[in-house]
Amino acid sequence: MEPDKDYNLLVGLRIREIREAFQMTRAEFSEKCDISESFLAAVESGKKSITSKTLYKICTALNVSADYRSGIAEFSGRFFQRVGNADPESVCNCH
Repeated sequence: MEPDKDYNLLVGLRIREIREAFQMTRAEFSEKCDISESFLAAVESGKKSITSKTLYKICTALNVSADYRSGIAEFSGRFFQRVGNADPESVCNCH
């Protein structure tokens, strides 16, 4: 698989994990985040990538950090734990 496709799939899987942790359907999640349900389905399956604007919408709507989505943190329930030596200043913290 190409690197961009791998990354899109990772991002999609992480967004799905967040949605499921909040116990939301795609319809509920997409409405709360102001994105279309079909776009969310394409993102979760790795077929589409998200822009920083869409990431901001998701983070703001759910009051979560972008660290997990970008691979800097691991997700556990509704909490994110920083991993490695990532510089938090280099990542959007959307709360």
